[in-house]
This record gives sequence, structure tokens and C-alpha cells, in this order.
Amino acid sequence: MITEAERKSGAQKRRFFLIMAGAAVLIGLDQYTKALALAHLQYGVPVPVFEPWLNWTLVYNYGAAFSFLSQAGGMQHWLFVAIAAAAALLLPVWIRKLDQHRWLLAVALAMIWSGATGNLIDRLRYRYVVDFVHVHWKDVWNYPVFNVADSAITIGAIMLICYELFFAKKLEAKLAESQADTAPSDQNSAQTHKD
Repeated sequence: MITEAERKSGAQKRRFFLIMAGAAVLIGLDQYTKALALAHLQYGVPVPVFEPWLNWTLVYNYGAAFSFLSQAGGMQHWLFVAIAAAAALLLPVWIRKLDQHRWLLAVALAMIWSGATGNLIDRLRYRYVVDFVHVHWKDVWNYPVFNVADSAITIGAIMLICYELFFAKKLEAKLAESQADTAPSDQNSAQTHKD
């Protein structure tokens, strides 16, 4: 007979697997689109996709997301490798420990993990990150060129902020109330077994 703890542990393992499998698909999509960009785009030459808003423009980013610190001189490479490697190792451990009620937090962290891992792969292979998505408005406004991994990190960070602002406190209160409701019945059950 399967105990309640074993059932919950099995469900938690399945959730972890599904969330991380989705994150792995994002890493695959990121690497696939970067390979297409490297194979079919010329460095720095815009290819209009949806004018005047979107081009494919291949650039090499030596900095962080959206070219942050890209002109820092090279030392930032190892800093970003270390940060991404730490995220790649630690985030799955954190995600694995989350219970079923924190699924939104788990998905947010998995998206951040997939983006950090996708860009880490680039840094280790090329010493830069391949970016190619260029959002702009004619020649008036240009957003920094980015990639699928950057998008995953950004969406994950937004989800994390929304979780903390709108769900975390309510969830903790609900879980505390739920535990308080079950505690007396557990004590009564234990008392009954002693008698």
C-alpha cells in the first residue's frame, strides 16, 4: 500500500520532471534558433521581418542580457560564466524542493534556469552569446538585440516578481491556516492510538 508521503513524493518528482522537461525544450529552441542565425545571417546585417518593428540582426554579445557590460573588456566573461554555472547547478535543486502549491514559482525559476543555461552554453562554446532578435521603431528607437534565452530569463523574472507581489503572502497564509486546521485532528488521532 502506498503511503500519503510516498504519493506526494511521486507527484512532486513528476512535477519536477515536467517543469524541467519544458525548460529543456526552451534550451533546445534557444540553441536551434541561434544555430539558424549563425548559419543564415551575416554579422550586423539586418534582415527585415516585420518592418518597421522587427529585424533579424546577428550580433555577438560579450556582456549579459541585452548587452549589459558588453564593453567591459573581457573579464566579465568569467564572471558571467560563474553566475550562469551557479544558476544552472542551484536552481534545479531549489525547484525540486518546492511543493505543489508553489508551481508558479517553480515555472518562473525553470524559465530563468533555461535562459541562463542557454546563454552559458554559448559562453562556453564561443566566449560570447549569439543574439539576433532586434526590436526597433524605424531608426528612432532600438531595443538591445536579444535571443530566446534572454526572453526566457525576462519572462521568468517577471513571473517571479508577480509571484512575490501577488501570490506568496496569500499562499503562505493559506498553507498556515490549512496546517492549523489539520493539526488538532492529527493530535486527536495520536491520542486515540495511545488509548
